[in-house]
Amino acid sequence: MTSKQTRTQPEDVGFRLSSPALFLAGSFALGIVVAESPHAAAKSLLGLIPALIVVAALCLLAAAVQVRARREGWAAFAAMTGFVFAGAAAALLFSFRFPPHHVSHLESWGVDSGRPVQVEGVLVSDPLPTPSGPEFEIEATKLEQAGDERTVTINPASGKIRVRIEVSRSASGSDLNGVFEARSGDRIQALMRLSSPHVYYNPGSFDFRARAASIDDLYWEASVADVPALRIVPSGQAATMARFIETARGRLREAIDRLYPPWSAEGRDGAVLKAIVLGDRSSLDSATIDHFRASGLYHLLVIAGLHVGLIAALTLGLLRLLGLSARWRNLGVLVIMVAYAF
Repeated sequence: MTSKQTRTQPEDVGFRLSSPALFLAGSFALGIVVAESPHAAAKSLLGLIPALIVVAALCLLAAAVQVRARREGWAAFAAMTGFVFAGAAAALLFSFRFPPHHVSHLESWGVDSGRPVQVEGVLVSDPLPTPSGPEFEIEATKLEQAGDERTVTINPASGKIRVRIEVSRSASGSDLNGVFEARSGDRIQALMRLSSPHVYYNPGSFDFRARAASIDDLYWEASVADVPALRIVPSGQAATMARFIETARGRLREAIDRLYPPWSAEGRDGAVLKAIVLGDRSSLDSATIDHFRASGLYHLLVIAGLHVGLIAALTLGLLRLLGLSARWRNLGVLVIMVAYAF
């Protein structure tokens, strides 16, 4: 009995990348580094942004053509080159994303952040209850600070400010109700104390201030100590899509609070449910957060692809039970995903 020893010959598969997204991300990062290098004059390169975008688009188009021609190597080279130009354009746009009247330029206007500032703005989120008081974000429209010699007025102004109402333990119920009468889309006015987002000065700790500025476009936090001084300014604006979405989110939060009252033993379950479904982590206590971190499951509290995939699977299963065709099922899932994204 003879045994035949076979040897598998390597198959000629051409140029392939085991992790193409990693190479594309690296190319995009390379473009950012080049644009932000000390040798690159950002102001002189600002006029090149349209050209960079056009070149990036042409490179990606060339990559698509090379893919159809089955030239994987040239397609990969063209795609990575396009992402380098796209990264450079994104870096330059990021540096000039704020207009001159944005609140990030507050100190250059002569406003003293150590003294109260009269701020007027539009709520971009409904007030959320926190242990230290209601919290919400506004889009600033006007700032004014009275000084000994002159009054500094910025009108119009732009940019987000995160506001926290400092409610004392002796605050009456009428004061709290007055705060929560304001909803997304309302214009408010109050005397506020501004401060930069808090930073923990521990070596190697996460820089929350840089994250707030670069990701959330949030440069200032504000506190309002005198609750009755916060008043709603009549604006006569019609209802907007943003207000409709915030109203829907508020009703979902209220429904979860009815199922799991915050003052009950099940209140922690409701806080976790709001974080998983709505991305609202304001009700989570520190013990719950520590438990999720210790178990390696903190990512469940952050809205990500896992949540989107779960909702898509549930929606697809329900539509399949209704006997809909594949085309209508896919359309239904797309509509639900768009609504959930908003």
